[in-house]
Amino acid sequence: VAGQDLRSILVRLLSASNGPMSIGDLTKATLASGYKTTSGSFRKIVSLALSTDVKRFKRVDKGMYALGEHAHDVTNTGGAGHSGNPV
Repeated sequence: VAGQDLRSILVRLLSASNGPMSIGDLTKATLASGYKTTSGSFRKIVSLALSTDVKRFKRVDKGMYALGEHAHDVTNTGGAGHSGNPV
């Protein structure tokens, strides 16, 4: 996970899931995967990453996200949790 950006980790987690995941579950799974953060509001950072990357992530219900149609086609666009800049 070291050096991997947040959005790539979220794509990997959603790819491995059997369906949509909640922001809370994605936050816990991201931290459990070894992602390092010093943020006191990491859940908000995960929420922002999901809600602003409409090509990779699709909101299916309040607080619930699934992979978007182009989740695996999008290259790293930086932003919250960009590689090399742990949030």
